[in-house]
Amino acid sequence: MPLFRALREAEIKAGNILLPKSQAPFLAHPRLPLVLPFTLGELEEHAVREHQWNSKYPTRGISCTSEWSVAQRYASTSKVIVTISEELCEAHGIRRYRVRDHVPLQLIEHPEDEEIILVSGVDGPLPADIITAVARV
Repeated sequence: MPLFRALREAEIKAGNILLPKSQAPFLAHPRLPLVLPFTLGELEEHAVREHQWNSKYPTRGISCTSEWSVAQRYASTSKVIVTISEELCEAHGIRRYRVRDHVPLQLIEHPEDEEIILVSGVDGPLPADIITAVARV
């Protein structure tokens, strides 16, 4: 299944690549409100929730979606959407977190986005070859 991402200006200027906002580990502590039961500690699952709540959360996570129409909505400024291959992400060891699989529905800020967060264990941009198409919209 292809994934889609509306690129940020910095990603376009860098050559239509996927640039994490930070190289910090993809970890976070739990925050209120919480749904019981929950696990204490700094975990990737908490980072998924934090990432989807605040688009400025500085980690190596890259937001994308399985829905073309959602990517179009987010591309209203940049006008560039890339198509990403999940198979190539897997080949590169890029972890994929489907928000609805990690965050209780009542805590998902935009459930209609069908957000998937890509996380690489390697510093720097995600591998360029996971992008299979670039579209101007």
